[in-house]
Amino acid sequence: LDPLIVLYHDGYVRVGNAEYNEKDWNSTTQHLTTHTYLADEEKGTIQELEDWLQEYYDANKGRLSKTGVKDPVIHVRNQLKEMIAQTADCFKNYTFGVEHDGDTLNAENGYAIYGFDSILDRDLDAWYIEAQAGPGMEEEFDFRVEMHRDLLRSMIDIVAEIQQKQETDPAANLLPIENLGGWEIVYADGWMYEYEGYKRIPQHEKPGCGGGGASSAIKR
Repeated sequence: LDPLIVLYHDGYVRVGNAEYNEKDWNSTTQHLTTHTYLADEEKGTIQELEDWLQEYYDANKGRLSKTGVKDPVIHVRNQLKEMIAQTADCFKNYTFGVEHDGDTLNAENGYAIYGFDSILDRDLDAWYIEAQAGPGMEEEFDFRVEMHRDLLRSMIDIVAEIQQKQETDPAANLLPIENLGGWEIVYADGWMYEYEGYKRIPQHEKPGCGGGGASSAIKR
């Protein structure tokens, strides 16, 4: 954790179990929530999300292309990576350090896996919901077993590479990390990933919640 290095890995998809409708807030099935009807939700792989994003983009290309979206998969993934980087930068002294006599003390050689939730709207803008202490690795879905296998195996390779570098030359830079697998560095000792050229449509200009018009969110 000193220096703090944060990596991003693709996760999975939750699908609402009813048509999204902002006109009725009494129905919990119309909104993604961890408190009601969670077991009834569909779950999907990142590949299924990519296929759906491309299908959605092709069907709405005239509108979405005007917002600057060229590749919907890259567009969504870049937003998620930026979310993680900004979260790490904002909370690094609270989540990964301890305040003592006015100084922030950071642990060394600590490793952890966290998760986070986000939701996409009709413009393929991602909205941050919350960070999680873990990525739900106890849930037994076949596709998630495969995802966790890649996630954990590549993380073990990363930890082993860092350990070897420290033993070989403690003063050497840990970066670049060669064996990233499906991971990507989004924060490293003050540097953080930024989605260059991306400008979100202001919320008050979006239809639906916070603006005029109909529902603004999509099901995945």
